[in-house]
Amino acid sequence: MRWSLSPETLEGVVASSSPVPPPLTRRRRDLPALTGVRFLAAWYVVMFHALPGLARRYPVPKWMATFFSNGYLAVGLFFVLSGFILAYTYEGQIDAVGSRRRFWEARFARIYPVYFLSLAMSYWFAVGLPVGLPVGTRLAVLGMVQSWNPFHPDMAGAWNYPAWTLSAEAFFYICFPFVVPWLSRRGDRALFWLTALLLLICVFGHTPVKGLGDWKSHAAFFERFVSLPVLRIPEFLVGVVMGLIFLRREPGDKQVSRPLRVYPAVLLTLAVLSLFEHNPVSPVILPFSVLVYELARGGSLLARFLSTRAMVLLGGASYSVYLLRYPVTSWTRLLFSHASSRFARLGELAGPLILVIFSILYFSAGKNPRGKRYGAGSPGPAPRDRRRRVRSATLDRCSGTPGPSLLRRKNESDFLRTRAQFPFGKHKPRRASVRPAYMIVRGADYQILCMACGPILCEYPVAGC
Repeated sequence: MRWSLSPETLEGVVASSSPVPPPLTRRRRDLPALTGVRFLAAWYVVMFHALPGLARRYPVPKWMATFFSNGYLAVGLFFVLSGFILAYTYEGQIDAVGSRRRFWEARFARIYPVYFLSLAMSYWFAVGLPVGLPVGTRLAVLGMVQSWNPFHPDMAGAWNYPAWTLSAEAFFYICFPFVVPWLSRRGDRALFWLTALLLLICVFGHTPVKGLGDWKSHAAFFERFVSLPVLRIPEFLVGVVMGLIFLRREPGDKQVSRPLRVYPAVLLTLAVLSLFEHNPVSPVILPFSVLVYELARGGSLLARFLSTRAMVLLGGASYSVYLLRYPVTSWTRLLFSHASSRFARLGELAGPLILVIFSILYFSAGKNPRGKRYGAGSPGPAPRDRRRRVRSATLDRCSGTPGPSLLRRKNESDFLRTRAQFPFGKHKPRRASVRPAYMIVRGADYQILCMACGPILCEYPVAGC
């Protein structure tokens, strides 16, 4: 049996009395190639850390040793990617104070769980723990500010040394909501010249090579008094500006990625990373920037390869691969060390594979039902004020009219639209045959109100009303 409700019967019903904040991100097409290239960058960093062990056991050609010794430069690619994707996702939507707070909450939910897991897993392997590391350093690492102090650069690599890049990212996230609105008001020519200026700063300021290590001993005088995130923010801003340019050209530019730009950029990147070391390798930020922009446009064979399901999955897990490399490989060596020498060596070789599998499992466990990771710019779990579970709203199945506990009218200005038919029967229908009715409340946001099984739930925002 099927019952029907007319829109007039439910006119004026409202899910909540307070306005609902609009979605923080707009629906824009995915950029899967940029997700896939993140795994290549993360794996490059893994090989950078594995190079000393490989060189002790196997003869490594000089060009290959040079190439892998420059693996730390992939951090610059990560910073450019981060700025590009954030600008592409949040442009025009974080001007107000409330939206800034929601942006910071979303970024915290995205990066801190894996960050804290990496600290917990590496606690017993970190140098100086659990006795020698000062309490102030521990608090700085937990607060993601360990790389902000220019007078204690050794603090940046404490506990889990790859985590210093997340400390720099946290600084970028704080600045991002204030920088993007100002950049969005600039013209195309101003953005072009600003991109050129930032790239010159990166190349001649040698920002890509500034990280952990003794670079401060031969740095410029003023750089010794500037925190590491401030020195690396030009790379992040390059990505932000390019993301804004990409958004402006995308609607009317139907051209796909140009191979004449993509493949020379790849060859130039490989050449620079295989031939140079230290400061002369700083110009690698130029082909990095070209690759990010052209891969976002898609269409090339490289972009298609990076957009495959396998590469997108690996790219989604790349953050865990990068941050959990030290603790996972340390635990793997410890577990295999109690076996025979053959199995101990096998454990060292299997460490990267175990790292990738563990990262994929963690990434897959953190996805929402829509296949997107919570807090990563996707709708994810709605904030508490947007997830109001309305009290039971049932239908009188005998008369087909709303029951006495149906939603009370809260706001005269809101109106409601609903489908006419609701699937109710004598028995609960199978899941495949359920056709829930969606009542979309028009107001500050869109909501799904499902009455297929009785209760009304305001759960996820939808677009297209």
